[in-house]
Amino acid sequence: MGKKVFARDIRAADMPHWPATQSHAFILRVTQTDKRFDGLDLSLLEEGLQPDRLVTAEDLARDSLAFPPFYGDDMLLAQGKTPAYLGQGVAILIYHYFARHSVAKNRLKFQDQVIHTERKPGLSSVTLGALFAMYALAVKARKMTIFSQP
Repeated sequence: MGKKVFARDIRAADMPHWPATQSHAFILRVTQTDKRFDGLDLSLLEEGLQPDRLVTAEDLARDSLAFPPFYGDDMLLAQGKTPAYLGQGVAILIYHYFARHSVAKNRLKFQDQVIHTERKPGLSSVTLGALFAMYALAVKARKMTIFSQP
């Protein structure tokens, strides 16, 4: 029918008093928590698909930009650090044109070689989520009555 149904169907140019142009972004995220982040390899993207702007933790630190406290200090994981949680962002890729954004995002999706990692010696593969689950079980166990008193 041609109507705008989803949020992705609505563009800034379609909204009154909004700019006629807009950019599109996506975040690259780690898929493992037991390895140190050692950089990005965007070589899967040929010249026309490279991002118009790449934002990393180093850029945020250099420009003294911070996210609201809710996100913590490491909204984007800095090179050389180990992720605090599964899915922690390492970079924001910004594109001025939606078609390039869409193709690049699909090209990088499910490609483990994009995010370089190195196993950190002595680090277990226990994730923060697993630790939280163990804590929640321990708290629940304390509240349970194992022996009833007469």
